Amino acid sequence: MTQAPPTYLLMPFFGAILFATSSLAYKKAFEQGARVSQVFLANNLCLVALFLPLLAFDEKPIPWIDLGQPLLAGSAFCAANLLNFKALQAGDVSLVTPLMGTKVLFVALLARLAFGESGGVTHIVAAAMTTAGIFLLGFTDNRAGRWVGAATAYALMSGFTFACCDILMQQWASSFGVLHFLPIMFGWVGLLSAGTAAFTGSITEAPWRRCWRWVGFAAIMMGFQALLIATSISFFRDATGINIVYSLRGLMGIGLVWILGRRVAHLERGSSAPGALWARVLGAVLILAAIVLAVQTTRWNPA
Repeated sequence: MTQAPPTYLLMPFFGAILFATSSLAYKKAFEQGARVSQVFLANNLCLVALFLPLLAFDEKPIPWIDLGQPLLAGSAFCAANLLNFKALQAGDVSLVTPLMGTKVLFVALLARLAFGESGGVTHIVAAAMTTAGIFLLGFTDNRAGRWVGAATAYALMSGFTFACCDILMQQWASSFGVLHFLPIMFGWVGLLSAGTAAFTGSITEAPWRRCWRWVGFAAIMMGFQALLIATSISFFRDATGINIVYSLRGLMGIGLVWILGRRVAHLERGSSAPGALWARVLGAVLILAAIVLAVQTTRWNPA
């Protein structure tokens, strides 16, 4: 008898909805002139506010000797988040969110490298399907000189770096103490982002006054989805299975662009080349199918 997926997979499902919603709001903020440094700082300070209170729920002492573990994971998260915002600034939501779904393939690859597992022919086929999906996503809107190579590159680098963060959380958070690991990790993210924003400047420039509502809404949505994903990976130690469900954010992102794009004065539907959105749907479906194929032998039970 086939084992039913566990209920904790509802956490990445709702996280996928929040991520897609947040991405659409952040794209709107970028259209109104928001700078990456402003979005980066607001988003990560929201994460700090959500995660730091977790420290109050663990009475065990912090293992300071292993402090480098959450700091390394936080550094990976910080870099991945910055790359994600660069991708959203450079490209469309219907391009970036499906490409971010390739993170699960990176997670599966890193897990195999760490544990010596082999995927065989299945993963070769999945890689080919992913390549085809990326081609459809990355080369479907070159009309009038538009080039989406930068957005594609940023999104793929972000997906890989987020995968590194997920693997580190899965491996270290439980032994360190989840309720210590995550607050320290995201507190470090806040410090890094504040330093980055201070170095780049432009925090209080005029565009911020026009778009702070969109940034604030998006930061809250992104913060809660990060809480869902980080806690589910840390407690249940099933980064691959969780990311299978989480990869649905790509199709959700395309759906939100189609349904809500005009209502929020979003430019994406009107500016895309004819047939581009449908090509992206096909590309997203190919990537999603590759993800399912690549991890079909993965057990749903936590590691």
